[in-house]
Amino acid sequence: MSKKMHKYFLNIIKMKNLFALKNSYRSVLRLVFILLITTSVYRVTAQCDPPTITGFSAYEGSVNTSILINGSHFSAVLTENTVWFDGVKAVVTDATTSTLTVTIPTGAGNPVRVYTTCGMAQSIEYFNVVSSSLGPLTSASFTSPTISYGFAIKNGSYNGIGLHSFTNLKYADLDGDGKPDALLGRMGVYVQLNTTVTPGTISEGTIVGNQVYGASFETRYYNGSGQNLVYEIPNYNTNNAQEGDVAYGDINGDGKLDIASCVYRPANIDRLVIHINISTPGTISFSSSSWATSGKWARWVRLADFDNDGKLDALVSTSGGGGCVFRNTSAGGSVSFATLQQLSLLDAESYIEVADLDKDGKVDIMCRQWQGAVKVFRNTSTGAGNISFSAANVLNIHTGGTWHFAVDDLDGDGKLDIAAPCADGKISILRNTSTSGSLSFDSYQNFTTNVALGTGFVSIGNLDGDALPDLAFVPNGDYKCFVAKNTTSGSAISFDAPITLNPTSTLPQYTAGVAIGDFDGDGDNDVATISQYTNGINYFSNGYTGSVTWTGVTNTNWSTPSNWSPAVVPTASIDAVIPDGLSNYPVVSSSTNAQVKNLTNNATSTKRITVDVGGKLTVNGTYTAVNGSEIKVLSNN
Repeated sequence: MSKKMHKYFLNIIKMKNLFALKNSYRSVLRLVFILLITTSVYRVTAQCDPPTITGFSAYEGSVNTSILINGSHFSAVLTENTVWFDGVKAVVTDATTSTLTVTIPTGAGNPVRVYTTCGMAQSIEYFNVVSSSLGPLTSASFTSPTISYGFAIKNGSYNGIGLHSFTNLKYADLDGDGKPDALLGRMGVYVQLNTTVTPGTISEGTIVGNQVYGASFETRYYNGSGQNLVYEIPNYNTNNAQEGDVAYGDINGDGKLDIASCVYRPANIDRLVIHINISTPGTISFSSSSWATSGKWARWVRLADFDNDGKLDALVSTSGGGGCVFRNTSAGGSVSFATLQQLSLLDAESYIEVADLDKDGKVDIMCRQWQGAVKVFRNTSTGAGNISFSAANVLNIHTGGTWHFAVDDLDGDGKLDIAAPCADGKISILRNTSTSGSLSFDSYQNFTTNVALGTGFVSIGNLDGDALPDLAFVPNGDYKCFVAKNTTSGSAISFDAPITLNPTSTLPQYTAGVAIGDFDGDGDNDVATISQYTNGINYFSNGYTGSVTWTGVTNTNWSTPSNWSPAVVPTASIDAVIPDGLSNYPVVSSSTNAQVKNLTNNATSTKRITVDVGGKLTVNGTYTAVNGSEIKVLSNN
């Protein structure tokens, strides 16, 4: 009970002649009734503000380490706070009304969202997951592609439809088992359940007839007999209807990620469809309801809280231009949206993204101009139910325009930049120079990909474990996937020359769509692409598997990346070499569990590898002492 309520009840108790009521049954009932009504009224009139996120204690960190999320209106009750790092849920270990202590989850992405019983908040700045186990970004950093077969179901029977219709590839933990599942949209919304068992390993399984066994991503749909094949949510098979796009977020605040999708063509069923998540671990299930888009084709969809009322609204890009927004009016777990609000802003069927670009606490809109520039619209909403945006700020890019773009903080200044692939093989970079209340970007600078057929899709994420996010992109009409290391220094955004992930092989068919995320659960981001006209998603697992050499240029700490060449700490899958003639030799410090595959020690017997008290060094392969040097293990004895 609050102090205010306590004082109120004491005043009632002190009323004149109160004790005269104790022998009157009717009076006692009257007093109880008064107390209940007073309590009820207080609960109804009490304010319940949605949370806000003001920042993090650190803006980078590795998986399974803790950070603080700072803000306001969090719940001091631990279990009343839910934190999502994009599509995966974090564990909250401590909570006050202004700080949450969370463990960075495997597969963490952006944005970060906090939910309480009073609503949700989205982070303004992005969080960067770093890793010391990754080496330099090379084609050797990734495995050969593993294909997740994409069979589809139409009308309850196997049809063997390929993924040529899919260009929208996203990942989110839909069943609550901690693993990001695959979402694909265009001719139906399809989900591939992530059943990865061994971290770092993705299995394509075995095809037997029309069934797939042992796949890390199970493409299944229960049809009443035999193995599940594909999840389809739902199948818009009538009148050649197609899904336009998919987005995800907790729309009704129940702690599960729901799906928003677009249906377009023909006009009589154009709509926004909301799929409410009722899944349990290992079993994916949704219930669906829809909202009409006034006869316009609904092409792309994004979820964001545009009026800061603590609920995820839906932005839809439509045919004929303009676009529309559906304001979320859900309450008490029941999902509802207000009548669509026409925006008259977006270009026809234009690709859209949403993020707070000027850091004023409101989510802004970006869209591509038809065969032209990128447009940004500042959020000028004035409160719950009053959603509005400024006129377009047109950002010119390289000749030929763009089909798709991605958003992230490329230079580490806390502002979200834009990378837009253009038609002739260049990616235009738009550096964000906005200030609160004013959107502005530097003139575009081009990153040349040397891909003659142009770049069709791009994704941004940390692939080498350092402090800056890198690029992954796929060209139009080609069979390759590329990555580029971010080499930005200060405000000059730059990238190394592109690296082909499959230099000696081709993918099954043309690539369409690319995503970055930790799909195999080993703590490092991988790359996935779609192959058109075939039945597959191609997974490139990230993990340096070469060898490293000790230099000791920084100190004697085994776990310091800069002491190794290349700058990556050995793991159970990495060989290590210790040369002779150095000043510093490695020390495995207390509480460190060091791993190495094969260890070759060329040092003389007077130069040793030392394992401190409480430390551990595991050689998973062979230890070779060329000049007789052994490993010195210290103990308490």
